[in-house]
Amino acid sequence: MADDSAPQWSFVLKALHHASSGHRFWRSSDESVDPMYWRREALFYETDLLADADADVRAPHCYSVDWRDDGTCHLWLEDVTGEPASEWPLSRFNVAARHLGRTQAQMRPDPDARLPEWFSRQWLRSYVERRAVDFLPLPPALWRHPLIERSYPADLTDYVQGQWAQRRRTLDVLESLPQTVCHHDVWPRNLFADDSGDVVQTVMIDWSFVGLGAIGEDIGNFIPDSMLDMFVDSRVHGRELAETIFDGYVEGLRDGGWDRDPAEVRYAMTATAALKYAWVVPRMLLQAGDAESLADMEESLGTPIEDIYARRAATAMLLSEFAEEARELRATLWPDRS
Repeated sequence: MADDSAPQWSFVLKALHHASSGHRFWRSSDESVDPMYWRREALFYETDLLADADADVRAPHCYSVDWRDDGTCHLWLEDVTGEPASEWPLSRFNVAARHLGRTQAQMRPDPDARLPEWFSRQWLRSYVERRAVDFLPLPPALWRHPLIERSYPADLTDYVQGQWAQRRRTLDVLESLPQTVCHHDVWPRNLFADDSGDVVQTVMIDWSFVGLGAIGEDIGNFIPDSMLDMFVDSRVHGRELAETIFDGYVEGLRDGGWDRDPAEVRYAMTATAALKYAWVVPRMLLQAGDAESLADMEESLGTPIEDIYARRAATAMLLSEFAEEARELRATLWPDRS
């Protein structure tokens, strides 16, 4: 007979393996500095990298890292039960950004310290170059599809091509900025609010990309990804979300002892977002005439296709504004790199 008074518990068993086949974009690597290094998350948990930082941001508790004889690895992890970011009000995005800023201010690497060999390096550069095919010029006829004509101004192609043309200059500047430990996949599915204890925390899962990045780079991922996957309606709250996250992040940096010009953070945020997500425009154009892709998109996002296209168009227009803002910031902050 079951004992209903017994403590209830659960855990997550995450199995890692080297996926050398499959889609080219997500193929894993056995090279330790490669952004897609398959062992990285296990090594992150073995190192307990966040132990030296205050508890604003934490990873799930790891009960065991099990390296198996078949060449795979099992992670025995806490089953995080806090409120997922997919259900947050905008005010909680501000709290999470403040937590992230404070943590990343404290985790800036010592210039003389030796970093873990498994840290990802130049993650954004690798990501952009692997998406080269998404930046190829597209036939003008694609802009005449009804889903596109309703929401996508044709000058968005200038934004996309401009990002590709300037990518190396943008990446060079980002890599020259103050660096910190970045998650590199900050989006609502990877964030949970843990308000259950004496300390309010933000829990971040999926640390397989962790490594070096510019201060501000992670929020350049957080903002567009929160809108592109329909968690925040960019038509109504796009700019508000961006400013909410930026303000919280800078406040957290200050709390963590960071004292540099916030314009550098603003550049990292806007430049990262504009460059990393420029692929959205050509992808939406190419999929507009593919009925199977549209049906899959509706099903996976749980949103009518007309709304998906309209909301992603609003996100793309915000990204094009970010691109212009980043260009102006670069000209002001680093005139020799304009």
